[in-house]
Amino acid sequence: MTKCKKPTPYDPKLIAAQCNPVTLRLGCAAGCWKGENFDMCGKPPVAIRRWTRDDGYDDCELLPEEGVYGPACKLHANHDVVPLSEVLKAVADAGCWKRDPSLIPPLPGILPYDPMRIFALCDPTLLRLGCTTGVSRDGDYESCGKPVVAIRRWMRSDGPDCEDMPSPGWYGPVCKTHANHDVVPLAVILDVMTGGRR
Repeated sequence: MTKCKKPTPYDPKLIAAQCNPVTLRLGCAAGCWKGENFDMCGKPPVAIRRWTRDDGYDDCELLPEEGVYGPACKLHANHDVVPLSEVLKAVADAGCWKRDPSLIPPLPGILPYDPMRIFALCDPTLLRLGCTTGVSRDGDYESCGKPVVAIRRWMRSDGPDCEDMPSPGWYGPVCKTHANHDVVPLAVILDVMTGGRR
């Protein structure tokens, strides 16, 4: 019988380093084919992921055994994504947390996302409730509840009770399985949570 290796805990310093605006502007760190070249994906990141040795686009021999951290777009956030609560805690511990709604400036370039709704959804109490996607269990709809890795904007047809949803869509925390479209980019979340002062 093979022994399962226990996953190592997430490293707050490495997470905080990947939340640097310069790093996020470089885009998703996944390796992918672009024509005949294998290069970095570069799409807007929606999460921080811990990569394994064979995930990188660079020389894999240079990656440490335990894996490296990097931003991932919604397409490449397919496993070992750091929960959003861990990301926000790492940013807070790094000393740039501004959890005061009055400090949120109008943030140019992030529309159509709503900064106040994003801010409200990043409350640790709400994040601990888990993914808000409606899933069918024994014929009844209830929330998914898996660990949250991103904030998504839902459409009217996405939830279990469509009648109660506002027309332009509503926001909710989601797990990696349900972060399949219209996920708020991580840079937008961090701008809102730090008051644009990183």
